[in-house]
Amino acid sequence: MSCGRILKNVSVNEPSYENMSVKRVSVSVEAQGKSHSFRASYRIKRDSVIQINAQKATIPVGKLEITPDTFRAVYYIDKEYYEGALNYLSKRMGMDIGFDMFEAIFTNQLFSFRNNPKDRDFRDFHCVIDDGMYRISSMKDRKLRKVIRKEEKLERYRNRFDEEHLIRQDIYVDPNRFVIRKLVFNDIDYNRTMSLDFSHFEMIDGRWFPEEIRLKYTGKENYEVKVKLSRISFDQPESFNFRIPSKYKQILLN
Repeated sequence: MSCGRILKNVSVNEPSYENMSVKRVSVSVEAQGKSHSFRASYRIKRDSVIQINAQKATIPVGKLEITPDTFRAVYYIDKEYYEGALNYLSKRMGMDIGFDMFEAIFTNQLFSFRNNPKDRDFRDFHCVIDDGMYRISSMKDRKLRKVIRKEEKLERYRNRFDEEHLIRQDIYVDPNRFVIRKLVFNDIDYNRTMSLDFSHFEMIDGRWFPEEIRLKYTGKENYEVKVKLSRISFDQPESFNFRIPSKYKQILLN
């Protein structure tokens, strides 16, 4: 099946919504030999705002609001709140992460990592069969091997897409349900990889949606995050108020 046909089928099966919420999120984190766990919830107003609340046991820990340009975070324990442009998070993570990427991951939808508008429709992506799924990649395997072997080829390829460093994106699509089962980002320049696995799909309002997400990051530091979702709903009445206590200390992040 062609890339275009696969992508069209995925788009047809994506959740259609104006707002969505996940009332119960169980999160466990493995990092540097230590384990952490907490509970959360999140809600999304399409193309507008993402709000996340986190708590440890029954104690509220913090909340985060992301918009297409900015973010705000409240940390209840130290009575502080943080504000900054969204590109601050990109700098901290070492990847150019925009609002559309956060939104797509939280809703299991397609997106292109590249910022170039001509790549929004995946015209330069290539399709193969891998591990019983369709794998749609931003760079052919053969091209990747050539680029890695020679520095001048890497530089030419990077300049072609006007990128500071080169990241290959792989999208794994279930051939039966046409949902995204896995996303892999391979940062070639910095030798680091981030993968997201989506599993335990359930039918919600006529659409398949994952109830488990596993994120794995390998680089200078390694960590793994496992997320279980429940009480998922679409287009139910939601309040998107984001109140910041007046006496909390403000910290601006640039």
